[in-house]
Amino acid sequence: MFEQFGASLCDSRQYLLEEVKDGELFIARHSRATEKEKWCKVMFQVRVHKATDLFECECGFFEHSGFLCGHALKVGVTREGVTGG
Repeated sequence: MFEQFGASLCDSRQYLLEEVKDGELFIARHSRATEKEKWCKVMFQVRVHKATDLFECECGFFEHSGFLCGHALKVGVTREGVTGG
């Protein structure tokens, strides 16, 4: 379980974040998107539900595995750094 979390956390470092809607909607874009295959998805929308502070990523990794994906972790880590926890 810890290994899976570590892999997602490591994966999160590969994404650049763009805030689309103030603290609610983010786009996580792979930092080397131009080097990826054309069929490879390189952008993911991550929505933050402010009332519950829950994350929802369009990749569906959490719904499939029960672990946060790197995209959602990137948003979480960035938000905590900005807000100071």
